[in-house]
Amino acid sequence: MKIPLFIFGTCLSSFIYANIFRSKHKDFNLRSHCDKCNKQLRWWMLVPIVSYFLLKGRCYYCKEKLSIIYPIYELIGGLFFSYLAFYITNIKQLIIFSIIALSMLIMMADDIQNNEINSLFNYLLLLIYLLIVPFSKDRLISCLAISIIFLFLKLIYQEGIGLGDIEFIIINTYPLNLYLSFKCLLIACLLALIVSYKKRKGIAMIPFLCLAYYFLIIRVLFFFF
Repeated sequence: MKIPLFIFGTCLSSFIYANIFRSKHKDFNLRSHCDKCNKQLRWWMLVPIVSYFLLKGRCYYCKEKLSIIYPIYELIGGLFFSYLAFYITNIKQLIIFSIIALSMLIMMADDIQNNEINSLFNYLLLLIYLLIVPFSKDRLISCLAISIIFLFLKLIYQEGIGLGDIEFIIINTYPLNLYLSFKCLLIACLLALIVSYKKRKGIAMIPFLCLAYYFLIIRVLFFFF
């Protein structure tokens, strides 16, 4: 189960990233091609993760360097879906957990390429959490507390964390609690610091937030079924 889900996740994430890239650059060519020389790519150049290393990180035709983000993002997609194998016992869980994984993967790719996310995916996550996780006063207080903290930080550092990031943090605090949410935030910040070391420009935070929250969210939601 883990291997088929991993393969599915890598293929799906490759498809997502390519289509968001094409949408950004208004490239509606149905056939995959090199963005530099426009040569059509063969099937063996499109195998998730593997092709990057077969091609030694460069286009087969023009030798243009390929971004390392491609195989990393595909690997994350594979890990997201293969992780579900530990927590799937019925079709309902498979569908719901897959929607969560898909939503986070789309937000990650969107933030990496466009420095913004579609809030609809945040609201979709919220709807799923509200349907699965029983409402409680403690959860409401946790969400309100983290809302106040990050909205206050947003007022002070307007060019820092984005509103989409804040939405994501608040929404994903609901199925957890304040303590677990802060642990996830700490992991996300550490990952971002490692990746952005010596970089002066801004960095997309949603990929790190998704990596920090996703695995714990799936584990917690499993116990509410």
